Amino acid sequence: MTSSPRASAFRWLSRLFCQPFSEGNHVRFGSWAERLAARHLSRHGYEIIARNYKVAGAEIDLIALHGQTLVFVEVKARATGRFGSGEEAVDKRKRKQIRRAALAFLRHHNLEDKQTRFDVVTLTGFGFRPRFEIIKNAF
Repeated sequence: MTSSPRASAFRWLSRLFCQPFSEGNHVRFGSWAERLAARHLSRHGYEIIARNYKVAGAEIDLIALHGQTLVFVEVKARATGRFGSGEEAVDKRKRKQIRRAALAFLRHHNLEDKQTRFDVVTLTGFGFRPRFEIIKNAF
């Protein structure tokens, strides 16, 4: 007997959120949030060209084209708003890491002259209707 996609998603979310907090659950939540954010961005005209770009001791969650602009995207997810917004988690240190990785990406692909910007996508909640916010030119 096969279960519906909705039932499968519910089981996956139950395993993810109903177990005690662990690093594995944290990583799965982050991966889930990045996939949803990529889909959300695509629906808003972004073309995702890279995911989880790692270089120079830093990682960029998503790299996309939005019109003629190359956009480096940090995805921040929160199950609830209790511990602050995702945007607040992109502190000075994290911004510096993302800028360093972005510069390495631009140099590696010979795109130093390309118009760029840094966006943050926040996702709050989980389940079938999380809330998204795209913060353009976040830093």
